[in-house]
Amino acid sequence: METIDDYYENSEHLTIGQPTVKECAARMCISPNYLGDLIRQETGESAIRFINRYIVGKAESLLVEGNSIASAAYALGFNYPTHLTRLFSRIEGITPTDFLKNLKKD
Repeated sequence: METIDDYYENSEHLTIGQPTVKECAARMCISPNYLGDLIRQETGESAIRFINRYIVGKAESLLVEGNSIASAAYALGFNYPTHLTRLFSRIEGITPTDFLKNLKKD
């Protein structure tokens, strides 16, 4: 989603925090409910889950590049690495540590 890409490219996540449905909708000049409906229609998942999947995808990229879990968390605007770990586990079903272990196996 271009709106979320811009959010991270402009480093707004470091000052504002993680992108929200409300923030993304405001940038697109539509209501949060309408954005949620559009995302659900296209992907079958909620808008917040879509945003969280995007964040976890960025985290995975950072981890594959060799960043530590802590540095990936701070780079994505999390205040604490445990917040990234919880989100990662909820979305992927495994912890970032297990993700890294699986990378080393391959």
